[in-house]
Amino acid sequence: MATHAVAAARSQVAHSRAMSASRRAQALIGDGAGGESAWAAQQHARSRAASLEHFGAALAEFTAAADEARVSRADGLIAAGAIRELAASARHTVTARLLASDISPDQAAAAAAALNQRMDDLASIGSFGQLTEFLGRHLDNLSAGPYDGPLQSDLCILILLLSSVLLVLALLAAIICIFTLGAGCSEILDQLIAQACPGTEGAAG
Repeated sequence: MATHAVAAARSQVAHSRAMSASRRAQALIGDGAGGESAWAAQQHARSRAASLEHFGAALAEFTAAADEARVSRADGLIAAGAIRELAASARHTVTARLLASDISPDQAAAAAAALNQRMDDLASIGSFGQLTEFLGRHLDNLSAGPYDGPLQSDLCILILLLSSVLLVLALLAAIICIFTLGAGCSEILDQLIAQACPGTEGAAG
């Protein structure tokens, strides 16, 4: 599942950046400009859709095969606050990365609103069943198409946040740590973000 989630995240970022490049070309040069970037954006959108489809299939298979005893253990960890702790940690980590970036105050306000909503949704999950069901519904919503709103920034973490793909990574981190490892949710999410935003930005923003 992680491979498909990271691939979808990378495709979303690439799509958003290509769309921004196309729009810049149109604004600076005029109609007809930016065609190559627009074509690239379409290819990234297709890749994103394929990755989300593969992820959804893998999630369904994983959920169907989940062992009852491990599900019960996962429910206990969630009841003890594991997902709430992940949401709080993710909120802090993303905020720190945005603070270190050069986004504008208006972009920061939009990011803060999105972050609060996403993490509140995550923290509200009360069982392993709710976790997998919520992720499945979220994947269905994302399958409608890539986020195409005005970003005015190519910052990877901002694109993931506003496109709601960051929530996919957070939900996956919760599944991996709670069902498989029993700990380390925040570290797993950090690793997923680093893979989705490779290079310097993945480590710092």
